[in-house]
Amino acid sequence: MADFFFISLGAILGANIRFQILNKLKKSRLKSDFYILIINIFASFSLGFFLPIINQLGSFIYSYQVILFFSLGFLGSMSSFSSYINDLYDLCLQFKFSRALNLFIFSSFLGVFAFAFGFFLGNQ
Repeated sequence: MADFFFISLGAILGANIRFQILNKLKKSRLKSDFYILIINIFASFSLGFFLPIINQLGSFIYSYQVILFFSLGFLGSMSSFSSYINDLYDLCLQFKFSRALNLFIFSSFLGVFAFAFGFFLGNQ
């Protein structure tokens, strides 16, 4: 039951942070599909940075609950695969296949790169 609590608490915070970031980004002049890209890249970097640090603190008594809270709850809720897929789907419905493909490639590449970069920094 404690695991459920940690994941739920992280998810509540992550979703609200995502909502706040989206509202701030909407004030910029970016295209709407880049909002989710930016948030997902940040979450990928944060996860890559977080995992090696928590592994180094393996003797930390509550490390499993911290992993559940931060990686599954907070970052899982802050980044949004479903919003990303919705953006791709909308672009395809508008016959903007080139833009959809670019979003797919950039999201995938930048997500992996951001995670790897965060992982590298977390291991320093």
